[in-house]
Amino acid sequence: MNPRSRSYLRDARDNGTLILNSVAQRTLADYESDVRLRHQVEREFMIIGEALDRLDRLEPELAARITDFRGYIGLRNVLNHGYSDVDHPTMWRTIEIELPILIREIDGLLAEV
Repeated sequence: MNPRSRSYLRDARDNGTLILNSVAQRTLADYESDVRLRHQVEREFMIIGEALDRLDRLEPELAARITDFRGYIGLRNVLNHGYSDVDHPTMWRTIEIELPILIREIDGLLAEV
């Protein structure tokens, strides 16, 4: 694995972990009412999407081993360009359901040496 690929994977994993830690013990209602939390989470998702986009350009076969990596890239684009279209319940489902999967998959890839 290219050292830059490893760095991109760590960036995605670390920002995903930050999101999960930030929303621990929180509810969708908390998320919807806390603009600072939403901005933090959105920024971290933008970093995840950018890291996965760079990984895809550098090692597409590695990126393809991550479930729905293109979805995270698309989310980054929505957050960058269509921020007024962000649906909070969809973001919350992504955090609760998809993000733990992403982190587990990345940890598995990083464990491969």
